[in-house]
Amino acid sequence: MGEAHLVGSTAGPARSSLRLVRLLVALVAGLLAGGPAAAQTVTLNATPGLDGYVKATHWLPITVVLENAGETVEGSLEATVGRQPAQVVVSRPVTLAHGARQQHTLFVRPEPFTRSVPVRFGSVQTVVPLHSLDTNDRLLLSVSADRSGLSFLQGLKLAPPGSPNSPFPGIGPGGPGMGPQPPGSPFPGAGPGGPGGPGRAPQPPQPPPARAYVAHTDVTGLYDCSLAYSSVDVIALGNVSPRSLTPAQKTALREWVQDGGTLVIAGGSEVGRLRDATFADLLPVEALSPAVVPSLDALGRRFGSPIPAGSAVVARGRPRPGARVWVAQDGLPLIVSRPHGNGRVLFLAFDYDQAPVRGWAGQEPLWREILAGGPPLSLLRTVQNAAKYGDNIRGAIEKMSEMYLPQAGTIVLFSLAYILCLVPLNYLVLRRLDRRELTWATTPAIVLVFCAIAYFLAHSSHGNRVRLYRLEVLECARGSTQATGFTLLGLFSPRRTRYTLEAPGTVGITDATWFDGSSVRAGGASSSFPRGYTLVQTGKTRVEEVAMNMWSMRIFEAPARRNLEGTVESGLRYGPGGIEGRLVNRTREHLEGGILLVGSDEASVGAMAPGGSVTVKPSLSRGSQSGRARQTQPRERLRARVVDALRSDLTHQAPPLRPMLIAWGPARRGAVRLEGERPEETAIALYLFPLAIPPAGAGAFGITALAGQITASGPNSTGYPDGTSYIHPESFLEREFVLPAGALRGRRLVLRRSGQWSSPGTRKRRLTVSLHDWRNGGWVTFPMAGDTLAVPGGERFVERGSGRLRVRLKVTGDAYWAKQFTVRAEPR
Repeated sequence: MGEAHLVGSTAGPARSSLRLVRLLVALVAGLLAGGPAAAQTVTLNATPGLDGYVKATHWLPITVVLENAGETVEGSLEATVGRQPAQVVVSRPVTLAHGARQQHTLFVRPEPFTRSVPVRFGSVQTVVPLHSLDTNDRLLLSVSADRSGLSFLQGLKLAPPGSPNSPFPGIGPGGPGMGPQPPGSPFPGAGPGGPGGPGRAPQPPQPPPARAYVAHTDVTGLYDCSLAYSSVDVIALGNVSPRSLTPAQKTALREWVQDGGTLVIAGGSEVGRLRDATFADLLPVEALSPAVVPSLDALGRRFGSPIPAGSAVVARGRPRPGARVWVAQDGLPLIVSRPHGNGRVLFLAFDYDQAPVRGWAGQEPLWREILAGGPPLSLLRTVQNAAKYGDNIRGAIEKMSEMYLPQAGTIVLFSLAYILCLVPLNYLVLRRLDRRELTWATTPAIVLVFCAIAYFLAHSSHGNRVRLYRLEVLECARGSTQATGFTLLGLFSPRRTRYTLEAPGTVGITDATWFDGSSVRAGGASSSFPRGYTLVQTGKTRVEEVAMNMWSMRIFEAPARRNLEGTVESGLRYGPGGIEGRLVNRTREHLEGGILLVGSDEASVGAMAPGGSVTVKPSLSRGSQSGRARQTQPRERLRARVVDALRSDLTHQAPPLRPMLIAWGPARRGAVRLEGERPEETAIALYLFPLAIPPAGAGAFGITALAGQITASGPNSTGYPDGTSYIHPESFLEREFVLPAGALRGRRLVLRRSGQWSSPGTRKRRLTVSLHDWRNGGWVTFPMAGDTLAVPGGERFVERGSGRLRVRLKVTGDAYWAKQFTVRAEPR
């Protein structure tokens, strides 16, 4: 009995423990399966748009298909980009009923070199592979029924960056971490004084050649949001009928072209589809009708490859005003292009997917030219891509927090009062009271009192209001009525909290703040707040969980687009004393003022109401005074800072000597708002209008072309976004300037340079300047002993029609930092 009792007493607790363990396991399993239990019946299939090709800092659509075989599930469909503390979660709330099948599109903005993006819904997760493209690569979206058109272009080598045929003129190879850095660069450790000593700059790797990549889709796969085509450079619609496009798809394509894309439309025998109203104002030709041509040998001659003999059916059309005919066959235009907004539309009268063009060897050079050419260079895009540090537009907004700091006089008086109270007055009072032993108590008390005073002064200067700085920067191409660009929103917080931004529709809002590591700048100092946030994409866009520290500033960027219903007409001309004439405002916007830039020269322009005009007097001068005067109102100060930054960036990065009007006016409010707050808002809009000026006559004043674009570079020579150029010993750098037609008529060509050699005291060093002779195609070399070089017979070095002037700088014996190089037409 005792043994039985012992066994029973041992087995009983064992069975109870086993039951308890089973109960706990079942409970945990039930809890784990409670919410996501149904999620296990959900299948998720995520496919990247554009075949996964994406450029850094551009948007990419991801199509997600959800199917539910179980009970109704509510959750959040999420795609995660980046890592903590800079992680961005793109989210969309989803409710899946039993048997439901839903398709959703998430727009993500991958960081450079991102290889994949995780997508999840509840406990179901998948990974979407991506193909990150280099900035110089070109992406073509081919739209065809079999999703295979133009596949032969995959991986096609284009002109390398910095070559004369590069579609991306501007800075050459280099940049942070890729070569020598100019003096004063924010990227230390290279250049003079860096590793290796003076004159021993690191050897930057040569960038790979740009390539063409082809993504495929059919008509049903076209997106109904222009943001989806952010990474695309060219869309080839082929013989797609516009009737098969939805209104939303048509709007998205139109907006994408206005933003700077190239749309290729093919003709062929089916001319009826081209008479659709969608293409009426897009096509560069009109009065279309079918025609039969005996051959297309004009294409063969133009692109250096004989085309198979035989007749072809083409779409005959009359070029519209402003169109450019690339190739014509017996007077019939075969390839015609025309600007549309900041982009262009290219019309091929033939069907490139049918004989005799299909399989023709000349298709590669044809598409290479289409891909490498691009629309007219966007000055705003050039500035936005090149100016990553230094005095740029984002920095101008970020510095707005400095205007709320106490004045210098207040700081000086506060410091003097602190020193007087802490030492002499404290000592004299205690000595008079004969209580000097109390110094241990009075000194900390004085420090605490002045800390409280300092906090009060800072708080009173910053205030307790949330501030929102809204800046729209828009560019209107010459002759276009559509302006495109971006909106910058500077959010200034007086307290430590989190905010939510909201905008209607699908808007590409992204954080554009300058960050120091992983922290948010707060009044010039960094904080420990994370820079990540949640981007909710539904019928509207919400940016949630925006962490802010006290007195910190965060800047958000979103695309902007506006129909001006007109442009600024130029009646300018070169007079004996400078540029003169009238400007007429044909837009619907009230322009409060502006600055006329011509190279490094400028003049102020008065206000222009819609339909109004202003007279420009011949008073162009070097340098600017508009942004240097002390501004007291936030709006005036913001405008002055941004104009100065934009002027500096345009001078260094944009093609020189294209007359440019920078005008400003009120910004439209309400596109992006701050939820739950009534911020003190400062809003302004800046417009860039390229202007036309007829050729300069004899006796006109001197014209200066500053900086110029780098079009070629030798080994280890490079250019930088601030306009500085580095020329390695025994290497060279080529720049291209653009002079107005007839600028040298009756004048001489004068070149000026400023810079410094890397090693002081080095002998046998030399800087030579070579100019390209457009008459015989060779180079003419001029030794440059001083800082100025007057070139005789300069007209032969300026290409007729385009006004291009190619200059090659070569150094021997030492490295040279060219800070500034100008070309000027001066009276003889």
